[in-house]
Amino acid sequence: SLIVSILIIISFQLFSGKIIDMADAAAYGEDIVYSKTTRFQKIVMTRWRDDLRLYLNGNIQFSSYDEYRYHEALIHPLFSSLHRRERVLVLGGGDGLALREIFKYDDVRSVDLVDLDPAVVQLAKTNPHLKRLNKSSFHDRRVTYHAMDAWLFMRENTKKYDAVVVDLPDPSNENLMKLYSRQFYQLIARGISADGGVVIQSTSPYFNRRSFWSVVKTVKAAGLRVTPLHAHVPSFGEWGYVLAAHFNLPFKATTIAVPTRYVTTGLLPSLFHFPKDIGPVDVAVSTIDQPVIMKYYQEDNRKYFGDK
Repeated sequence: SLIVSILIIISFQLFSGKIIDMADAAAYGEDIVYSKTTRFQKIVMTRWRDDLRLYLNGNIQFSSYDEYRYHEALIHPLFSSLHRRERVLVLGGGDGLALREIFKYDDVRSVDLVDLDPAVVQLAKTNPHLKRLNKSSFHDRRVTYHAMDAWLFMRENTKKYDAVVVDLPDPSNENLMKLYSRQFYQLIARGISADGGVVIQSTSPYFNRRSFWSVVKTVKAAGLRVTPLHAHVPSFGEWGYVLAAHFNLPFKATTIAVPTRYVTTGLLPSLFHFPKDIGPVDVAVSTIDQPVIMKYYQEDNRKYFGDK
């Protein structure tokens, strides 16, 4: 009787696991090559033909078909404008794809990468598909990984970095809104060297127009000189970034001297031009006490995507 009960339980667990896998496959419409639920999020990686995709809590993080557009626009306008790139900080970027672009610059000596979920970094280190895409960037000896919250890291940080890359999830909830606050950007400003700079992924200036321009205004309120830019990433649509420094970096006069597929010296000036329908709008600065960016983000998402 006891043995029969145990066998029934084991069979149910195995069968329920298959049900979950089948449900996941149906939800994503692609072959699932990795799935794990951590205490931070649900991680799913899919593959369909040559397209590798990573999802966190159901939200796409990249498609291998076009992620190079996102990451080249994230890294090269800033890095090509800096005189020094020796000390680099990456907040987020656990998939290793930003690192791949960063290591195109031979003068990079050290990279501190801060990502909350070690499971994402472990996936980037060990999964053969993702390792091939990120060119085994986590195996570079210049990388030091810190498994901790970006806010806590910046609050405790005493270093000065030549380049800071903020590649964090969108401000969709209360846990993330603080990472888009004036106070957080003040911590970042404190961690940038006198001749260094920062780039921040800043949501979509089309679908989340108010959120994007709130980031621009909030970074400026933190005491930095700001320059917004945007790029078209087919998987995401129009995507926005904010470049900032303690002085006016010559972003528009920059030469892209490393190998790229999308961002070139000729293309670069167009990334700083915003068409009227995604141009500046009247928004407020987002703070810890008044996190308007979360309100903007959620309202705009409901406008375009409903309650999903």
